[in-house]
Amino acid sequence: MVPVPVSPIDWLHGLPRFSPQPGLDRMRRLLAALGDPQLACPYVHIAGTNGKGSTTAMTASILNSAGLRVGRFTSPHLHRWEERIAVDGEPVAGETFVAAVARVRAAADAISSGGPEQGIVQFEALTAAAFVCFGDRRCDAAVLEVGLGGRFDATNVITNPVVTVITTIGHDHTQILGEDLASIAREKAGIIKPGVPVVTAALAPEALSAIREIAAQREAPCWVVRPEVDVHPNWDVRPDGDEGTPCFPEASPAWQECSTVRWRRLSQGVDGQTFSVELSGRSYRGLRIGLLGSHQVANAACAVTAATLFAERMGLPEPEAAIEAGLRQAVWPGRVEIVKRSPWVVIDGAHNPEGAAALRAAVEELFAGCRPVLVLGMLGDKDVGRAAACLTGFSRAVVLTRPDYPSRALDPTALAGVVTASGYDGALEVREPVNAAISRGLELLTGPTDILLIAGSLYLAAEARAILRNGVPPASGSTQG
Repeated sequence: MVPVPVSPIDWLHGLPRFSPQPGLDRMRRLLAALGDPQLACPYVHIAGTNGKGSTTAMTASILNSAGLRVGRFTSPHLHRWEERIAVDGEPVAGETFVAAVARVRAAADAISSGGPEQGIVQFEALTAAAFVCFGDRRCDAAVLEVGLGGRFDATNVITNPVVTVITTIGHDHTQILGEDLASIAREKAGIIKPGVPVVTAALAPEALSAIREIAAQREAPCWVVRPEVDVHPNWDVRPDGDEGTPCFPEASPAWQECSTVRWRRLSQGVDGQTFSVELSGRSYRGLRIGLLGSHQVANAACAVTAATLFAERMGLPEPEAAIEAGLRQAVWPGRVEIVKRSPWVVIDGAHNPEGAAALRAAVEELFAGCRPVLVLGMLGDKDVGRAAACLTGFSRAVVLTRPDYPSRALDPTALAGVVTASGYDGALEVREPVNAAISRGLELLTGPTDILLIAGSLYLAAEARAILRNGVPPASGSTQG
C-alpha cells in the first residue's frame, strides 16, 4: 500500500512539543543541513517570563522605522502559524511559510538517525523556518523571542546577537525552569553572550542578582530598566495582592556596575499612554504606545534601550525619530486588548500569577472602581490557583470555560473547585464551549460602562478574538451554578 503523502503543515502538527533530551545539538545539526541561515543577519534576542512578545514587537517596529528590513520571530501565534514569522511587521505569506517548513522537513529527514526521541521538536522546526525566511528575505536584522527558558531554547543557537534582553522574571514553566525566581532567571540568562550588553526589567532582587552574576561572568554590560521612584504605576503588585514596597534597592550588590534606565509614565487612557525614558545621557520624552498597562511602558523602555544599544553597536544614526515612530506603530494583540466598547470587552492572555497581577492592575487603572464580569479558562500545567485568585478577587461574577487545547486545558469544573477554594464567593457558572461562555458573560453585563474581561490563556484569548471580531455567532452551552 502506497503511503499517503504528509503535507509540511501536517508534519509540523505531528512533531512533539518537548524532547526528553534538552540541548542545542539537534538544532545545530538541523541548521547546518540548511546551510546555517541563522548567520545571515545580526539579532536582538529577548527572553523573560512576561512581556517578551510585546518587547519583541516594539523593538522590531523601532528598527524597521530606522529603515532596516527586520525579521521578527514570536510565539505562540493567536490565529495562524504564519504570525510567528514576520518581516517588516507583516507575517510571511502562507506559501512562503509552507515552503520554509518543507525545507526544514527535508533537512530534518537528512539528519535523522534513530527513533522519535532523536528527532527535532515542533519549536525547533519553527525556529529553523524563521531563520530560512529571514535569510531568503535578506533581512538587515531580526528580533527573536525565546520560546521557553533561554539556555536550551532553540533560538539560543545564534552566536551574533548585538543586544540581549531579559524582561520580567515570574513563576511559569516551573516544572522545567525551577521553582524559585533565581533558578528561573539563571535559565533565562543563558542567552547572555560574552561582551554583549544585556537589558533587563527583572527587579526582584533574587532574579536580578542571578542575571547580574552571569552577566559579570561573561563580561556583558548590564542595563537595568526601572520606573522612577516617585511614581506608583502598580508595576510591583504581587500576585497575592500585597503591593509591598519597591524591590530595587540601588545599594544592593545586584546593582553594582549596572547602568540604570529610568522610565516615567506621563499619561494613560483607553487609547494608549505616553511616557519618557532616560538612559546614558539621552532623554526620550513624549513617547507614545497604543499598548495598555504600566507593564507595557516597562516593556517599551526595554525596547527603547535595546534599539539604542543596537544602533550604537552597529554604527547606525541616532534612533530617536525611529523610536518615536516605531513605538506608535507597534501592535501586539491579545494583551489588554479592548475589542468592544459600550459595554467594554477586554481580552488578555495572562496565564501566570505575575501576568494576572499586571492585567488586574491595568484594568483597575483604566476603569476606576470597576468590578468586571470575568470569563476565565486556563491550562492545567499553569499555577492555576494564584493566577485565578488574582483575577477573580476583583470580579463580581465569573464564567468558567475550557480553551480549545484538549491535551492541556483544565476542565472548568475542576477550575471551579480551585476558584472556590481561593475564597471567591460570588456568582460562578460553567459554560462550554467558549462562545457560550462569552455569550453568558455579555448577558451578565448591566449597562454600557460595564466590563467583560476574558483571560487565563493565550489560547482562550485567540478564540475570544475570533468570536468577537470575526462575527462567529455565540452558542448555547452547558451550565453549572
